[in-house]
Amino acid sequence: MATNTSEAAPPRAYRSRRALLVTMVLAVMAIVVTAAIFAFSRGTRAVTESALALHQADDTLRVATVARFQLGFSVHLAGLDREFGTDFSDARDQSVSEASAALEQIQIGLADLERLGADVAVQAAAVRYAEVAEEVLRALEAGDSLAAQRLVETELPAGFEGLAALLIAEREVELAAVNDSDRSLSLIHI
Repeated sequence: MATNTSEAAPPRAYRSRRALLVTMVLAVMAIVVTAAIFAFSRGTRAVTESALALHQADDTLRVATVARFQLGFSVHLAGLDREFGTDFSDARDQSVSEASAALEQIQIGLADLERLGADVAVQAAAVRYAEVAEEVLRALEAGDSLAAQRLVETELPAGFEGLAALLIAEREVELAAVNDSDRSLSLIHI
């Protein structure tokens, strides 16, 4: 009895090649999915780091502004006491305390920004600003409201403006990085 070759089962070699082809296609698909997952996780990490740096730059700018205001307010109260014989020492002490706390927060924010790769110029500007702020605090502590006033009027504004400009630039860089990463992630569809 002869068998019809058109109805016969495919040869063993054909089945092996077909199984190998299916296995290879599945392996390639697994590699593509794995690569997409790694690309997505890398992009997510970049967004997270940039968002954190953006937040730190913004927060550091905020506390630098608070320190500037509190230093100016402290000097103003000391000037009123000097000129009119008033006693705003409690309010001045509170303002000095808040300025000191803000200066500490600036250092924390800058340490985080440095860890996240911020421009070293930001650190240098913050050091200059903090030095002038500390001089104001020392003058107030020594009771020399005129020296404190002179520093607040002449040196503190330039120190603050330099730091603020760099923090704003850093914030813009990080915002652009967040937006770029967001656009890149939107291209990855799993």
